[in-house]
Amino acid sequence: MNVLFLHHPSLQPHTFEAHIQVLLQQWAMSTNGLYGSINDKQASTQPYRVLSMATNDGWLLQQVKLPAIIKKHHITHIVTPFAIKKASLVQRVIIYRKDVTTDTPCLFETPLPAGITATNTQLWSPANHLICKPYAWETAEQIRLNYTNGHLFFLAYSHGDATAYIALLKGFSGFKKWQHSSMYLILWISDTNIATIITEKLITYKYRDSVAIVTDGEALIPYAYAVISDGNTFTARLHAALAAKVPVLQQEHEYIVPGVTYYNTHEQTTLAKQMIYLYKSELQLTAFTSAGYNYNSSLPTIAQQVQAFDSFLS
Repeated sequence: MNVLFLHHPSLQPHTFEAHIQVLLQQWAMSTNGLYGSINDKQASTQPYRVLSMATNDGWLLQQVKLPAIIKKHHITHIVTPFAIKKASLVQRVIIYRKDVTTDTPCLFETPLPAGITATNTQLWSPANHLICKPYAWETAEQIRLNYTNGHLFFLAYSHGDATAYIALLKGFSGFKKWQHSSMYLILWISDTNIATIITEKLITYKYRDSVAIVTDGEALIPYAYAVISDGNTFTARLHAALAAKVPVLQQEHEYIVPGVTYYNTHEQTTLAKQMIYLYKSELQLTAFTSAGYNYNSSLPTIAQQVQAFDSFLS
């Protein structure tokens, strides 16, 4: 069997769509095959088990390109975020959503546009695949000395632009104003241009002495007081926080994950209030970390999902 993996052009790391890519890469290896791109000139001659293709043009893909691709590469299964009108050309179509987060299994799911019926779809949950190093007191002390003058810290990130990080700073301002604590805020900013903009903004920021910027915060996750994300996707980074028994603050959306505190990005005071809520109530903090850890522990591993995926395709 050969699988065609369709995805959006902006496949961001640590997202649910990236998790599917990891799953398919591992599955290809487990079947002694390769994972490659449809644009690879050797795609027709190499033993590719999975071919990936980035597209936003669902109509062009389905009406013009898809039949030719299926025939040329002997595609038997399609993993896609789009509704496939020519599903009869392959054995099975697996439809996923670009962004998924839920406390019940739902990796590949439908809704589909009216009039289109999906058959042979599979439900799946995100995998617990980002491994966090266990908490170590010595490391925690060193990290705090290096970044926050020895103080506790919130670790916040966004997939948005500089405006999104400014909103996070406003939330932190409310927290500092009401709480008067020594807590720091570490902004995890991978984009150097955004980091430069925020660095300039911090010059006039009232609480600038309590803010630090890092380009890679993955190693800091187990040592944060809480991890904050303004996105509406429950990413591998947030799963790592739950695995490390670190509470998560995230933008409100329709899916609910145990152990996560939600806030409304349209109300500037909501984030600050939720930060204070976790900071002041040790009982609530313990309840959230326990619920999040238990949820994360219940998720399947990549190896388990690879095996399930292979059984599903068989």
